[in-house]
Parts: sequence; structure tokens; C-alpha cells
Amino acid sequence: MKIIILNYSSVFGGQERYAESLINQLHTKNVLTSFEGGPEYLKKVSLDKLPCTDILNPSARLFNGNAALYQSMTLTKGNELWVYVQHSDINDGQQASWKRWVRKALIYILLKRFDLVIRVCNKALPDCYAKGKIKTIYNGVSVPECYKSVGIQKKIKLLMVGAINANKNQKMAISVLQYLPNAELSIIGSGEIKQDLVELAETIGVNSQISWVGFVENLEPYYLNADLLLMLSHYEAFPYAVLEAMSYSVPVVTVRVGGVPEIISNNENGWLLDDYEIETLVDTLNEINNSPDSYKEVAQAARATIEKNYTVKHMTNNLIAAIEEKLNVKR
Repeated sequence: MKIIILNYSSVFGGQERYAESLINQLHTKNVLTSFEGGPEYLKKVSLDKLPCTDILNPSARLFNGNAALYQSMTLTKGNELWVYVQHSDINDGQQASWKRWVRKALIYILLKRFDLVIRVCNKALPDCYAKGKIKTIYNGVSVPECYKSVGIQKKIKLLMVGAINANKNQKMAISVLQYLPNAELSIIGSGEIKQDLVELAETIGVNSQISWVGFVENLEPYYLNADLLLMLSHYEAFPYAVLEAMSYSVPVVTVRVGGVPEIISNNENGWLLDDYEIETLVDTLNEINNSPDSYKEVAQAARATIEKNYTVKHMTNNLIAAIEEKLNVKR
């Protein structure tokens, strides 16, 4: 099998993480893979891992994300299978209303040319966008050998991972700290509203409880030191941070955003918040802190969930199976 992966971006985010994992895993499956687009880092990964000189007759083209989908308008389809991967929630409301409607209409029209549509969670794309073509294949992560094995700490360690912006909602986590003097928050990432949040933390007197870490490539030390990951975003699909934290036995406290409730069951392998109220989060964190035995059970269940269904091997095997099934039909 030969697959061309198309991704058009200048930055490295969730969908680029997906492409990198896929390239590395396909290499172990003896699948020839070529890469087109950006960022440059993914080109290097592809050349280092999977040299493929014969790409004139690929088995499939995999269009990774919206930008690659739009690029399909410039391409002529041959006999190869066209596969599209939807990473974001189609109902993401971060853009202006008219832009959201244009995006939805364009995706609906363009998907008519595709043979297989992959969504990273059920919430990402309704069936009506490509009836009979859509398959859910969840993101997956590597399961680390090292993981958190101790119980919750007396001074509870909270973690947030991602760009610092209004959508990721670090503001809510910072605001909570004034009611939790025994909590510390590490914020991994950078973004345009960091200074505003620093000023908020100073105003409400919690700056000493916050570590502004910035962007880091190796997150493992931070997961190993954390008790809980906070996922408070307004819009998400199936974020890697949730999967990564769970793989380290770090449970997630999350709002019911995107496909996150598809992997987390409340009080079983994590905690689901019903709203964005500060009081709700404070009560949940206090309850967790006061129930160390329950915390250990949830932490163990979080890692077991990843091991059972959400590894990068599961993701890759399911994708290969879906492509092979469609190829057999075309033959």
C-alpha cells in the first residue's frame, strides 16, 4: 500500500501530531508513505522514516484537516482512494457566523469527491455531511513506560496544556485558585492573552500559585508531577492532551466539550463538569482532594482506558483496515 499524506500548515498542532504519529506507525507496517505540504518538520519526518520514490500511483491520498480539504479543489482525482480526516468540531464557534456557514457548506460540497471520511470523534462531523462514507477512528497515543503511581498530593497539582487563548479558558482555572489555597497550577503553552491572565492572577492574589511554563517539547515531567489535567475549553474535538494525561494515570477534570465525553465517564476514569461555573469546579476539586482512595481508582482506570482502546497502534490499525475495505470495494 502507498499513501500520500497532505497537510497544509505552518504550525505544529493536534492534526500535525496526528500526521507525525501516522507516518511513524505506517513505517512499522511497511506502508510506503509520502508527504506534501507543511510544516517543514513533517517533511523531514517523512523523508527520514519513509522514503517513497514511486508516488505516481498511490493507493490513497489522505487529506489531513480543513486546509488540505480545500486544496483538493485544485487536484484532479485519479484511481486512488481519497480519504479525508476531520479533526475539529464542525460546530466550532470561534469564527464569525457567516464564516462558519461558508465552512460548513464548503465541507459538505467537497466531501462528495471523497471515498472515505474519518472523524476523530463522533462529535466532530455529523453523518449527514457524507452519508455512508464516515467512520469514527479515535486519536491514539503511545503508552509511556513511566507513569504516575502515587496518590493525590496534599498540595494538589493542576495542569493545563495548550495555546493560551479565550477558547482554552485558562481564565476559569486561574479564577478557581482564589478558593483553593492548597492548589498549584502549571500552564503549558503560549498565546496572545497571557499578559491579561498574568494581570488577572496578580489582581486576585493567586500569582504565587501559578507556574507559567511556556511552550515545551517534552511534556512527560509535567504529567508525572500533576495530579489532574483541567480541560475547560469552549470548543474541542478529541484533544491529545486528554489522551496523554490519561496515559500517564493523570485523570482529567473536564467540561462536556466535543468528543471528550466519548472517552471519559464521570467518576469512573475522570470527572465531567455540567457547566462552566466556578463553584462547580471548586466543589469537584475539593471532593476529589478529600477522596484519595477514589482518586487512585480513577487514575488507574484512566490509563487502562488508553491501553484498551486509544493507543496510536489502535488508531493506525483501524485506519489501515478502513482504507483496505474501501480499496477492496473499488477493485
